[in-house]
Amino acid sequence: MIAEFLVVSGWTIAGAVMLHSVGLRDWSVWPLGLVTGLALYFSLGALQVATPLPDHPAVAYAGTLAAAAAFACWRAPRLRDALPHWRSGAVAGAGIAAVVMVTRTVHIVRWHVDTFEYFKVAALMTQGHLDDGTFIDALDKRLLGVPMMHAPALWWDEWYLRSVTPLVGIACLTIVVWVVHQGVRGSLGQRLGWVVPVLAGLALALTNRFQFHALYLNGHLLAATFLVALVGCAWLYLDSAGVPEPALIAVVMAASAGLVVTRPEGGLLAGLALVSFVVSDGVTRRHRALTLLALGLAVSTWHGYAAVAQARLFDHTPATSLAYAVVGAGVVAVGLLVAAGWSTPLVPWLPGAFEASLWLGLLALVVHDAEIFLESAPAILAMYTPIETAWGGSLFAFYAASLLVLWRMRFIHQRVLRYPWSTFVVLALVLAYARDGRYHGGSFDSLIRMFIEVVPVMVVFIAIGMVRGVPRDVGSASATVVAAPSRA
Repeated sequence: MIAEFLVVSGWTIAGAVMLHSVGLRDWSVWPLGLVTGLALYFSLGALQVATPLPDHPAVAYAGTLAAAAAFACWRAPRLRDALPHWRSGAVAGAGIAAVVMVTRTVHIVRWHVDTFEYFKVAALMTQGHLDDGTFIDALDKRLLGVPMMHAPALWWDEWYLRSVTPLVGIACLTIVVWVVHQGVRGSLGQRLGWVVPVLAGLALALTNRFQFHALYLNGHLLAATFLVALVGCAWLYLDSAGVPEPALIAVVMAASAGLVVTRPEGGLLAGLALVSFVVSDGVTRRHRALTLLALGLAVSTWHGYAAVAQARLFDHTPATSLAYAVVGAGVVAVGLLVAAGWSTPLVPWLPGAFEASLWLGLLALVVHDAEIFLESAPAILAMYTPIETAWGGSLFAFYAASLLVLWRMRFIHQRVLRYPWSTFVVLALVLAYARDGRYHGGSFDSLIRMFIEVVPVMVVFIAIGMVRGVPRDVGSASATVVAAPSRA
């Protein structure tokens, strides 16, 4: 119990110290700290695996603590500027201890056959045998996030950390509440500004599939938490909400890198989430370059390693890994050009072009092989039927509310919050072809599980749109949306 508390607290404190060092001073430093700490830990683990460094997760864990301390010394020479306030730290520590105690006393978990595959990867990594053909064959499916998150349990002869998945769920809820609060408090005031965020958090917490994933030993809720942190902080940056920009960019960079090694679709989700952000006038050249480099380096490093490892073992390179690696290298190149002072602006119609290319790509795939589409599309449609799906109608309600807000309201930088969930249906169908298999729509089908990854972003979109949005009435002066000032 004590060992598990120390491990999870270490990730959280490392991330919180880094974010506090760049100006994040409120209570959100703790849930965002867990996200940042885990992302840094995963990134160091991916670097270990892709290089001749030892594979043992203890190296990445020690590196996470050391990197956080070094970053704090660089950014905040005074100790009080690096350490969050002791009162908020005591509350966060008590919360972590309570979750550890409850989850180690009451054994309530959900698992799937995939869960044991993650545990196997964690064991191989801990024993230094990641070059085993079993792992190399699963590089495109299992990745490193979930195995690394549970690997410390093997240090005391257990298979998984019982508290970390519920804690990730709590972090997801609190990040949703924080982002919505930051987005609406200027419109509703300080006291009333808490009502909408709390209701948004409750709407998510009471969803049956969120409760399922908060106890499910897999990576979907972890990906959802990374995504809502990334998208929420990107939107707050553009909204000029008063949160320090370096802290927001740090979360965006960390979350995008964490997504890449958590889920097979993580790189696509991070890229789609960032494309509307990086083309916005409100992003400085330095922050645009850092964001592109963080995503590009994570994608090219991990998937480049996967492509080389699979080619070496199986004498062929899967198209998915190769495509990821090439695109990641391209993103790095663009990031370097931006950092070097490339003056040509990133075209604002790029997000629309990407979205159109997804639909055109799906159309081409359907023309080439209609069977997968004809078998998978009914599974997607069934998820919106309350009687026939494990979502129980909640997914239909979230999408209906999101589309209603999108149709009737508009607000500043709406596309940043809209893009991840509006592109997800077509992305899911394209992924059916990438994995060369249809969705069957059962309660444990990957399609059913994947949709939790965008639902928290939808909740944020609905809540902020209802408060900050103005009617889409072109003839009304009240429909004017005032943009944040551009940054040099």
